[in-house]
Order: sequence, then structure tokens, then C-alpha cells
Amino acid sequence: MALTKPDLTLHLHQALDNLKAQLRPGQQAMAEWQGGALAVSAVPGSGKSTGMAIATAILLAKRYLQQGTATNQGNWFW
Repeated sequence: MALTKPDLTLHLHQALDNLKAQLRPGQQAMAEWQGGALAVSAVPGSGKSTGMAIATAILLAKRYLQQGTATNQGNWFW
């Protein structure tokens, strides 16, 4: 089933919200990072890898959406 651009954009925003909801408060702050220096606690088990992976996914998706290039070609996000 092909999605229209508005449907795809809505689906992507929902997926990003679901990812962000999985993060703890400190990880959410990392996911909302906009630029500049970023300090991440190196405490074992603090969720660095998970937080950084989800933050990266959110950042890339937001930039992709800002460029206005969200299409359903390749269904890249699921």
C-alpha cells in the first residue's frame, strides 16, 4: 500500500514520538540536542548507546523532513 506524502509525514512523526517516549529524561535531553557541545555521562549502564542511537535517528528524520523530501520510496523508516 502506497502512502501519500501527508500520511507518510504523519507516520514518521508518530514513529519519532514513539522512539522518544522510550527514553529516560536525560536521554530525552540528548535527543532534543540542537547543536554545540554535548556532554554524555560515561557511567556504565546509563543508556549512552540507546540514547545516542535514538537521538541520531530523530535528528536525521527531522532534517529529512525539513528538506521536504519525505517520500514513500523505499519505505526507509520501517
